[in-house]
Parts: sequence; C-alpha cells; structure tokens
Amino acid sequence: MINKITEDISLYLPQYLSANEKDSLKKELGEFSKNGTQKNIYTNALDKANYLLQGDGICNVQYCNFPNTEIRQIPVLLLSNTCDMSLDNKRINPCRVSFAPLINLEKYQNQLLISLKDKDRVESHINDIKKQHITQILYLPKGGKLEYEALVFFDMAISLPLNDELVKNMCENKLFTLSDFGFYLFLLKLSVHFTRVKEKIGRNTGVDYGAND
Repeated sequence: MINKITEDISLYLPQYLSANEKDSLKKELGEFSKNGTQKNIYTNALDKANYLLQGDGICNVQYCNFPNTEIRQIPVLLLSNTCDMSLDNKRINPCRVSFAPLINLEKYQNQLLISLKDKDRVESHINDIKKQHITQILYLPKGGKLEYEALVFFDMAISLPLNDELVKNMCENKLFTLSDFGFYLFLLKLSVHFTRVKEKIGRNTGVDYGAND
C-alpha cells in the first residue's frame, strides 16, 4: 500500500523538477501528516527575483473587503498563475492579479474567543486550520519576512489590474516565496476549494445524488 501511494504521488509531482528535487518533495509530502506545516514551506532561493510567483506573500497591497468600500494597505497572498502575472506574456485582453488577505492567526483567534465565548470550540477550530483540514483556509507558519502565523481565506479574494508599477511595487514588498513543497501544498488547497467534483448534482437530470448522505 505504501509503495502504491508513493507511485500515485509521483504521477502528480511537477515534471520540470530534477530527480533530487522530486525526491525531496516526495519526502516532505510523506512527512507532512506527522510534522504539519513547517518553515520548509518557504524558500530563500528566489529572494532577488524581479517577477511575481503564484503563492508569493506581499505586504502593502490595496484591498477592499466588500461590501465595505474602505481601501486599506494589507499583506496578501497571490492566487494568480505565475504565467498570467508575467509582463512578458503579451495578450489582447488585459490581465488582473488575484490575491487574498493574509490574516494574523492570533488576532483571528482572539476575535473568535470574544464573539463565540467558547474556548474549546475555538481551539478545535484553530487546530483544524493548522492541520489544513478546512478547505477554504490555508494556514501559513512564521517564515521569510512573515513575523506571525497567518491564514488565508480563499473566498476573500479580489484583483487589481496587472501593470509595470504593480509588479514593481509587489516585488519590492515581498514577504516570502513558497518552496516546492509549499507551492504543492498551496495548489492542493486551492484546487480543493475551487475545483471540487463532489457536488453530487446531476446537472442534466436535476437529481441530487447527495440528498441521502
């Protein structure tokens, strides 16, 4: 069974990686259930990159949490594909950069304690976040220039128009870049949130196959 799981994982590893990089990524994925999300989620190999990568953490980005129309400067996580954020990728249609807020986990926890007044329930929720069990939330530990544990709600995403100034400002305000392992984990969480195929609705028939679950 273990060999079968290892073979299955190998099918979905990025094929552009070297053999050593793939072996390292497989090992990190195998240890994830035991160790959780650690600092190996980040890399410093791309600290001087002058382009944006999917999953980059950026500070001082304009954000508006609708329906509240106040615009604030906050830290965010880039959700757009790396190629779509490249200024070298010329296209007819204007492109936008999608991102979601980086939220301080401790502040989030304290707000829940005040509003719910249920310490056990809040602690259970925070533990689920740290174990990456909640599909709409990505947990991020301290690392790079991120000085606190953070979480990202994928469903709080907005976007800004891609242009030279935006890329320049974001590159100057990078908090972190995800490692191969971090990027793989991020893509898994992103895919589960946005592209699940388990809705159990027959769209041609109107049958709800999950009604009796």
